[in-house]
Amino acid sequence: TRLRLVDPTLTSDFRKLDKPGFYRKTHDTIVFRRTKRIVNELEGETIFKGCEFKALVVDITEEEREFFDRLESTLHKMIEGSEKYSPQALLAVLLRKRASSGIQAAIKTLTKIAGTATVSKNFSHENVVKDLNRLFAMSFDEVELGDYEEELDDIVYSILEKYSGALSEGQKKALQEVLQLAWKAVQKDCKLEAVARIVAEHLRKGEKIVIFTEYVDTLEYLGANLLKYLEKQGVSLSEREVLTLSGKNRGDIEEINRRFERDARVLLSTDVASEGLNLQVASVLINYEAPWSPVKLEQRIGRIWRLGQEKDTVAYTVFLANDMDLDVLYNLYDKIMHIAKDTRSAKPLLGKEVYVASADNLWELGNYAYLDIGGKEKISEYELVLASLKGQLRSYVTTIIRTISALARELERNMVLPVMKAEEIKNELLKVLMSERWLNKQNVENLLEEYGREILAILDSRSLQTQLHGIVSCLLYTSDAADDMQCVDLGGR
Repeated sequence: TRLRLVDPTLTSDFRKLDKPGFYRKTHDTIVFRRTKRIVNELEGETIFKGCEFKALVVDITEEEREFFDRLESTLHKMIEGSEKYSPQALLAVLLRKRASSGIQAAIKTLTKIAGTATVSKNFSHENVVKDLNRLFAMSFDEVELGDYEEELDDIVYSILEKYSGALSEGQKKALQEVLQLAWKAVQKDCKLEAVARIVAEHLRKGEKIVIFTEYVDTLEYLGANLLKYLEKQGVSLSEREVLTLSGKNRGDIEEINRRFERDARVLLSTDVASEGLNLQVASVLINYEAPWSPVKLEQRIGRIWRLGQEKDTVAYTVFLANDMDLDVLYNLYDKIMHIAKDTRSAKPLLGKEVYVASADNLWELGNYAYLDIGGKEKISEYELVLASLKGQLRSYVTTIIRTISALARELERNMVLPVMKAEEIKNELLKVLMSERWLNKQNVENLLEEYGREILAILDSRSLQTQLHGIVSCLLYTSDAADDMQCVDLGGR
């Protein structure tokens, strides 16, 4: 797509260029990919600030624990004996994910299911897979934030409407009992209380915060309740200082951009609406529920940790101290990330347990380098959630590592990711530039300024390309110890 914008005449079918040979030829010629660490080493200064990843475990009330324990056991029974792509399994996965987002989202989901009559309709395997793919259309390693065209809530409610009737009366009765426990547990929200503590801490430092959630239901709940929870932490914000962005108002994204850059302090957003936001004005990101995909996690972090960010950044992911969330933390995050328990004094403020890692070296792949990855296996988020419900998530770790490793090797094989170290890049540049002075940022900026002035002077020339090459050659040589060399003719001047 980008090459088509640069030169639409390059080929009639740009898909034919998606080959290892083309990537090898264009890497470091047309396409230059550099990690943040390499850029900092090459520049000799901190162009990209640091970014710390933190996984927080938030303690819960006894009422919340009773709700989550009963929900887990009920969902486990729902999928016993059911097929992988059955309505029961699909509904169980949806409830598992919605409950992880918040008890309020779980209440809405359970209420919708409870209000649907049981029907004896034959639900085909093909239709379930088709609807499932609307929510989990991509594999574990391929998710793109910009690829969602509709909010997940809309898809969830259409699936609930379609398949809730497949549950037996006994299953619905069990879920209604879970719903009653949810209403008792919702009286105190430990998760929002912990998030408010984090937000308040960073607001006192003058920082801006972005909070991501997958669901509009959770977004609206946060929008309606965050301010009063902040007041309990001694921080008062006006309603204008907290922005919400979802598919419902993404047509206002330019105005929201301006307000967030100017005077707003907190932005609440779903993935669907966040494409195109200038989030580097914020230095703090909070994942209200844990992303199951490492690609989604990295993309969210990249929204604030990017060129133009002037502060060190931190990205939080919140887990509740219930068995379902801890299963994801211990058998997914802890196994494949460079995270370690934080023993610093901030732990009591942030949560029951805190795990930390550097965002530029997040994935723990070195210990699995011996694996024969073979063909790249595809794992969907649906399969991971279902495995967690069955108590089998741990067995997927090796497959997940294979998936991430295969993706990394594919990128390396196609020359999409850089394999050169900063020192090697400098040596390659010296072969062309012939002087270390051109590795100095200020010297290069001075050269470009002169380059620009010369361009403006010859814009009416028919041989602009030849002239530009001559200007650069002339400036390079005359700036070094070759003052006796003649510059190329610049059109008779």
